[in-house]
Amino acid sequence: MIDIVLKGVSKDFGKYLAVDTLDLTIKEHDFHTLLGPSGCGKTTTLRMVAGLEEPTSGDIFIGKHAVFSSKNLINVSPAKRNIALIFQDYALWPHMTVFDNIKFGLEVLHIKKNEVKRKISRILENVHLEGLEKRYPNELSGGQQQRVSMARMLVIEPKILMMDEPLSNLDAKLRSSMRSEIKRLHNNIGATTIYVTHDQEEAMALSDMITVMNNGKVQQTASPLELYDHPENIFVAGFVGNPPVNLLNGRVIKQGLQKVLINSDFLGQINIDNIQNVTLKKDQSVIIGIRPEDITLYSSNPDKNSAEATIITILPTGSETLVEIKLGDKIISAKVERHNSYEINTKVYLAFESHSIHLFDSESGRRLN
Repeated sequence: MIDIVLKGVSKDFGKYLAVDTLDLTIKEHDFHTLLGPSGCGKTTTLRMVAGLEEPTSGDIFIGKHAVFSSKNLINVSPAKRNIALIFQDYALWPHMTVFDNIKFGLEVLHIKKNEVKRKISRILENVHLEGLEKRYPNELSGGQQQRVSMARMLVIEPKILMMDEPLSNLDAKLRSSMRSEIKRLHNNIGATTIYVTHDQEEAMALSDMITVMNNGKVQQTASPLELYDHPENIFVAGFVGNPPVNLLNGRVIKQGLQKVLINSDFLGQINIDNIQNVTLKKDQSVIIGIRPEDITLYSSNPDKNSAEATIITILPTGSETLVEIKLGDKIISAKVERHNSYEINTKVYLAFESHSIHLFDSESGRRLN
């Protein structure tokens, strides 16, 4: 197994701690995304695995071999880590054709000429650039240039592929099509892929596993659906999902067997299940999270306990409509079907299933249910 393992890895730049005691395992062949806001430490983490940044402390293993150890004074050069890097900037040689740009990495490895042509022909087919091998970078679109950049890395058949925000320079339509290309190529070559992005939609679409980072620390590592359905803390719940989760204040009334009764601002009393291995105190402050798609809106009151709100914004997106509603002094979001009769300033009533609620501790931010 060629897993990538980081143990207690930290990196500081003077007084600024970019990565703080990071423990992380990236499984062989996985597409593993490092996700988080700017400055969270995700790019620094990728660069330390690649050997472009030297950690301040900790150990990094690729397979059974240590490529960095602060204790044992090991620091293997990037060239000997058998990795390929694709950055946000395409970094193509402007005076070289597509063929020559891709050939460059093979020449460094001293691959025989007849083998070079065969490999380039195959990779051009894989990235859908057949017939463009004689063009120069300035004769290509942004998406085509990014595919050349990817082909140049993939042609050397790396065991580990690293991508740092590779699609951020592309327009929305091209980003969507390139996501499909990247996933297809990953499946074809079987490399272990580390992908860095701040775009949670991109991470959800591409990844086998996602590590959410903030302030240099891992917040949660899980599959995309596990992250979405069971965020471990308020930060993950708010960062993963578009539009973000609605957060409301609440207080504990009483706790029963695996249940808790919460009094919520503007929503009244709510019974929440699946409270295990947690003891909650009466009047303890909690945060209730409800995703926009888990809220149902009614024109008339379906239940005497339903909360009354007012529509303030209607945002059609084509496949669905995002509705912003004012609930007391809070503004929350709900997703509804695209064919609806809602109008601004009309009253609606909210309903939701208690099992769709995410419950968090107000002080620590950790998940309770």
